[in-house]
Amino acid sequence: IEWDEAAHEVAKAAGCPSVHGNAEDLVLLLDLAHTVRLLWSSFPCQRHSSAGIGQGYDGWPATVAALDLLEPEWFMGENVPGVVKNLRPILRDLRERFAWVDWRKTSAASFGVAQDRERVCIIAGPKPVIWPVGGLVWRTLQDEFPNLLDAEQRRGAVNLSNRPCRTIGTRGNT
Repeated sequence: IEWDEAAHEVAKAAGCPSVHGNAEDLVLLLDLAHTVRLLWSSFPCQRHSSAGIGQGYDGWPATVAALDLLEPEWFMGENVPGVVKNLRPILRDLRERFAWVDWRKTSAASFGVAQDRERVCIIAGPKPVIWPVGGLVWRTLQDEFPNLLDAEQRRGAVNLSNRPCRTIGTRGNT
């Protein structure tokens, strides 16, 4: 769910499912319940950002509510480096819902993006993934995380292999 109209249009243009609205309005997701294999969340960062000074909207509870409604097999999320100081409850929530949870602090410049923007990336799911090493250019989610879905699971699943993962963002965050 994306509240920003322009970011919503970018997601749609890239072929990614996007619903325009408020993340707390889970009624927007009812038709997707139990059909989403991977949920991506760039939950609002103001509370974790040095610019936000701990103020502002905390979008994590809305992400947890979406996880509970949709029950995806995988979760991927990103946020500003300041989220590390509040990561413990986020990881706890994910461990209650997924067999495996891990996170890394990364820089966009390490992956071929022409800016030095640090992010904390979180992945949760039924089994471990092998993280890409800096210096590689992320092509697609399926290219970089091939063990997300094995060949048997890919049948009938959303094809991630033709969806660039660097083209989607919210309010210029990624």
